[in-house]
Amino acid sequence: MADPLGRVAGELDVSADAGLWRSRRHGTCRFDPASSIVLAGVGLTVPARDFPEILLGRLPSTARDPGGAALPVNGQVERRDSAGGLWRIVLRSGAPIAWTLVRAGVSDLSWRELHDGGRLAASDGSLKLEWRDAASEPLRTAAPEFHAEPGAPVCDDADVS
Repeated sequence: MADPLGRVAGELDVSADAGLWRSRRHGTCRFDPASSIVLAGVGLTVPARDFPEILLGRLPSTARDPGGAALPVNGQVERRDSAGGLWRIVLRSGAPIAWTLVRAGVSDLSWRELHDGGRLAASDGSLKLEWRDAASEPLRTAAPEFHAEPGAPVCDDADVS
């Protein structure tokens, strides 16, 4: 994550069983990836392990079909999350290219694939994240496995705000 000038403000590393938050302001701390975090500006609470998925346009685990029903290859589909939010998803070739979260009858948050990146935005303008793929190439070896730093203290709410 970066501030408006592009300086790194924090880094979030999450795997299925470990979470690590690094920031200039609070240092490094570890957390349970199943614990909830609040997406600033929109009040969306999701398990921390789902945050990277949301940035990539995937649905958080709370909005996935509990029956494991497959999504259509093309078209639109709707899913309800555990908090009652309605997720409207647009698919192309079996992958989401856009989604909108509707809460209390209002479009709250949307994600859209861009030509070379993506955009996550709140409808009221309180949050807007855009990114571009700077470069990509096939990995020659397996991606390195992430492991939380066992000596790091456990995060509290102030650490990750």
